[in-house]
Formats: sequence, C-alpha cells, structure tokens
Amino acid sequence: MCGALIINSKKPSDEVEGRLRVGTGDDGFFEVNGSLSAPVSDNLFLRFSGAHSSYDGSIGNQYLNRVFDAASRANTGNVPSNSAMDFEENNAYRIQMLWDPTDTTSVNLIYSNNDLESGSMWYRNIYRM
Repeated sequence: MCGALIINSKKPSDEVEGRLRVGTGDDGFFEVNGSLSAPVSDNLFLRFSGAHSSYDGSIGNQYLNRVFDAASRANTGNVPSNSAMDFEENNAYRIQMLWDPTDTTSVNLIYSNNDLESGSMWYRNIYRM
C-alpha cells in the first residue's frame, strides 16, 4: 500500500478572523494557541498562528533530586527547581502571506518555527492523543 500525506494549512482570509484557546491541567500543564488572519490590501493577505505548551512533569528523577538538593546548599546562584524526567516546553509559530496578483496567479509564502525542549515523552500516548 502506497500513499502520500499532504498537509494543507489554512490560508489567510480576505476577512479579519481569529481564535484563541487556553487550557490548564495537572502537574503544571498549560497551553495557549491561537491565530489571526487579516487582509493587508485587495490582493495581499496575512495569517499568524502560534502556540505555547508547557508541562512540569510527573515522573521525578531521584538522582537529580539529590544533585539539586546538594547544589542548592552549596550554590548561591540559580538552581533548577524541577527534576522531572517528563517535562516539556514547546513554543511554535507560523507566519503566512498570500498574494493574488491576478486571477490565475497566486503566491503563498510560509515561515514556521518550532522550539521544543522535553524529557521523556511516554505520557503523550496516554494523555495527549
């Protein structure tokens, strides 16, 4: 069996539209995401979308707990406060510009960035999918 996976993101609109979603949960889970689309001129349209999610984690690393505890007694600077193995912080955004100079020509430019820092991600299959 062969096939292709084609992902089409929502294009900028000729009307102002937007959405925002915020959520929280156990173990420091927090997420916010949204988008905003607006016309710049009769044939130029922009869309911005972004998301942030963070999770403190629920699986403690006992070795790191001892290291952080010892470091906090010997160090006057910043010491990490979380030694969870399944932490996550993700920041992502996308900017899209659509230019329709004629009825038969369309130029769609997309820039996206995703910055993910995480530990073990076992929980994703259980809680997030």
